[in-house]
Amino acid sequence: MKTIAERVGEGVRFIGIGGGTGSGKTYLANGLSASLGARVIEMDDYYKGKDYVESRLNGNYDEPGAIDIGLIVENIKQLKSGRTARKPVYDMKTSSRSGYEDVKPGGVFIINGLFALSDELAKALDLKVYIQASRATMLARRIERDRNEKRRLVADDTRRYFDEVVWPMHQKYVEPTRANADIIVTNG
Repeated sequence: MKTIAERVGEGVRFIGIGGGTGSGKTYLANGLSASLGARVIEMDDYYKGKDYVESRLNGNYDEPGAIDIGLIVENIKQLKSGRTARKPVYDMKTSSRSGYEDVKPGGVFIINGLFALSDELAKALDLKVYIQASRATMLARRIERDRNEKRRLVADDTRRYFDEVVWPMHQKYVEPTRANADIIVTNG
């Protein structure tokens, strides 16, 4: 099996890294970015915002509808055709877009996020990588992340949210995208 670096050498320019929360997507994306000189586009920047998610999805950010996948696909098409793409910037503190930034074409791009291998987005990618992790690993990493990044100190709150929302959404929406993967990486 060819490595990701070998595939990039053969012309791969758009790599999708998908998988569940805490599976290691960002770790892999950052490592590939450093070794390949690739730019990472975080799918989190494409959240539609709190008003949309609250009114249409009952506050569920783990639904694919919370992300503007159509805009990501449009941005990829723009970059592939040599045009600058206007990418949103999402502010997690306010749960809204805080503006836009221009992304210039050229080089390798990594699309990183829960739904990076969704059917619509997978068609626009040159290489699709799915990170597989156990439920226990994903939960432990989610608790750690919430403690460090979101300052949530009560692991029971994270565990309850994981059990009631994250895990069911993972099984319903994220896990099935594994079928679109060219490479599956097991990580815990």
